[in-house]
Amino acid sequence: MSFKEKLTSALGAALAITLLCLSSLQAETSSTQILLQASIGASAILIFAVPHGPLSQPWPVFGGHILSACIGVTCYQHIEEPTFAAAAAVGLSTFVMCLGRCLHPPGGATALTAVIGGTEIHNLGYQYVFTPILTNVLVLLSTALVIHYLFQTHSYPARRLEANNKSLNNRNDTAEENVAKRHLNNYQPIPPSTLTEQDYMAALESMGSYMDVSIEDLKTIVSLATKHAEKVSQGSALAAMETPSYLVSTREI
Repeated sequence: MSFKEKLTSALGAALAITLLCLSSLQAETSSTQILLQASIGASAILIFAVPHGPLSQPWPVFGGHILSACIGVTCYQHIEEPTFAAAAAVGLSTFVMCLGRCLHPPGGATALTAVIGGTEIHNLGYQYVFTPILTNVLVLLSTALVIHYLFQTHSYPARRLEANNKSLNNRNDTAEENVAKRHLNNYQPIPPSTLTEQDYMAALESMGSYMDVSIEDLKTIVSLATKHAEKVSQGSALAAMETPSYLVSTREI
């Protein structure tokens, strides 16, 4: 992750929280009610520092917070024991987020806040889902989309990263087309086992964003993928050997 990426991530998160604070102050119904949730701060870090991560995409952010808020309020209202209510809120929100393919860790904090957030949060009831949670989420996602659009190195949502990579590859292929043609006949695929730590580091740096994966994890993934491919290839070869070399045909007489 380059210094520019780090700086952009920090400024983006700071700007998003600033806008959230301003919008929350404008929407306050009383002088003591604070309509900015701490769990949104964690979401801001994920969205701006790890924009390519599956947990940072718009649907996990939106669905994770909204579903968790609903579950948290329900648990508080129907489970009298605070300990059990808190445990149920986090556990059920995790389960539902997994089912909904919108796993977003800060959502657990949103659910927990609905249970232990105090009188002001409890008095909101299901209004907590809409204000502050929905309001916070919409402002955060809108800010993220605008900032990531302005800074093209931060591709968000993730599908934009795939499109950018494809476009970059096409440009590189065009620029090096003549060189590639000259060496095409002599090219030999490089076995994954020969990749060095520098190769993996270069690959991570070329992503242009923080990737929550270690070199050892990458090596393990490549090794397992290679073994799986070999297993499938061997299985196909064995199946071909067991297939009769003749065809049996029948016809009506």
